[in-house]
Amino acid sequence: MNNYQQLLFPYAYNILGSVEDAKDAIQDVVTKLSSTRGQYPDSKNYLIKSVINRSINIKEQKLKNEQLNNQLPEPYVLASAEETVNNQQVLSYAMLTLLNHLTAKERAVFILKEAFGYKHEETAELLGQSTENTRQLLSRAKKKLSGLRQKHAVKPVKLPGTEAILAHYLTAIRNKDLKALEQVLKEDIGFRADGGSGLKVLARVAQGAQEVAQLLFTVYERFLKECTITPTVVNHFPALLYWTPSNLKLCQVFEINRFGQIEHLYHVLDPEKLSNLRLAVQEP
Repeated sequence: MNNYQQLLFPYAYNILGSVEDAKDAIQDVVTKLSSTRGQYPDSKNYLIKSVINRSINIKEQKLKNEQLNNQLPEPYVLASAEETVNNQQVLSYAMLTLLNHLTAKERAVFILKEAFGYKHEETAELLGQSTENTRQLLSRAKKKLSGLRQKHAVKPVKLPGTEAILAHYLTAIRNKDLKALEQVLKEDIGFRADGGSGLKVLARVAQGAQEVAQLLFTVYERFLKECTITPTVVNHFPALLYWTPSNLKLCQVFEINRFGQIEHLYHVLDPEKLSNLRLAVQEP
């Protein structure tokens, strides 16, 4: 199963944005393959094609039942126990968030082209579509994404000094120092929070340094002051994990621009999305 996981996980996770759903999609495909072994001359291509289409089906079903564009993807710890997975093929957290605005097939075509470098002919074969259809799907996907963000890389550039930026951020939060906090927040910073279906949050979205700063002060004082905080990296972005003695309470993901400012801040509080993260990271 580990070899299949290494090959297939980036495809499934990038389409689904969920570690658990990705594992389920892979398990479904592997189980089917084990019962039909020998009937397919190229099992690797068959596996990839099958897991992509299984992931699309799962995503389409979820899109019918949920407003996924209002949710955040499940964070994936790159330096986790699943070291065999090709982490370079896992998309950035910000990009996965934007992809929630696409249909399942638009998302799959975009991922195959931008993350894996597939040609239109290869994508068409994998999805059982015509080349013209895959071109149209990619065009629609890029148009939607450009409307949301003028420019965004599939993979972020690794910046020096991230630890110092986060240390400055935490010191400002703890001291309720608005001026110091605004120094590391981009003026038009965007904030999003996802508590899932069963957990209320103070605000799901916020915009602008002053509004976000005040929200961060309130959240820290009310809910996080007694937590132990540990740094990690999720989906190529720096993150802070907030622990209680018995559980992981929050994953805070930072998108930092080339000027050393926090441009976007994502709060993942949904217990279901934190469960795999808690298992993958050693508790303090």
